[in-house]
Amino acid sequence: MVTQQCALPKGSANRRKECRRYAAKKAYQGRLAQDFSHKTSTALVKDGSPRLLALEDLKVANMVRKPKAKKDPKTGKWLRNGARAKAGLTSAIVRSSWGRIAVQLGYEAQRAGVLVLKVPAAYSSQECSRCGHTHPENRREQRFFCQRCGFTDHADTNAGRNIAARAIGMVRGHEVTDKAVKRLAKPRRTTETGREAPGVPVQSPVSRAKAPADRSQRSMKQEAQGARSLDAPTTAPQGV
Repeated sequence: MVTQQCALPKGSANRRKECRRYAAKKAYQGRLAQDFSHKTSTALVKDGSPRLLALEDLKVANMVRKPKAKKDPKTGKWLRNGARAKAGLTSAIVRSSWGRIAVQLGYEAQRAGVLVLKVPAAYSSQECSRCGHTHPENRREQRFFCQRCGFTDHADTNAGRNIAARAIGMVRGHEVTDKAVKRLAKPRRTTETGREAPGVPVQSPVSRAKAPADRSQRSMKQEAQGARSLDAPTTAPQGV
């Protein structure tokens, strides 16, 4: 699908070729971002890496969402909502692959035994990593200058130190807990005789505690159906 205006006439062969070229470029961009996120997450958890990785808990889906259209209640005309200016920021966030790196880093770190924590990023760029003073005037574009102690550093470096300190504080404060993994029994399907057919999966998982109860209920139903068939009166066929 072509998102930009095309000078070629609709339905022409050249337009179809152009659409295929554009689709191939978009697909290549997706594969390139996937490869970049895989290599980045693997490099972060390789041998000799730290045992704790801290990420900013950013709502990437909300950050790339389009601004809602605004209408003037008096005139009924559409107002400017900054969608054109927001498009450049959205494109930069998508190219950075923040969400993909966070997802792939989760299972790469679990495999390597590295703990990954998502830390709230509020005021991390305005807080001084040395004295803890927080003020909007501390950050001046890409430079950080503390108004209290005079500490100077790059804004992103100072914010990264704050994120790391918050993650260490979460670990020391015992705010990190391991979630218990629920083990499920391998689901099986019963045959007409009531026996289980091994290796035949079903759609819904069945826990170990619930599986014996389900089998007993099925056996009771089958016995009840057999009793009804024996008690039912039989009629002799006509003509005998």
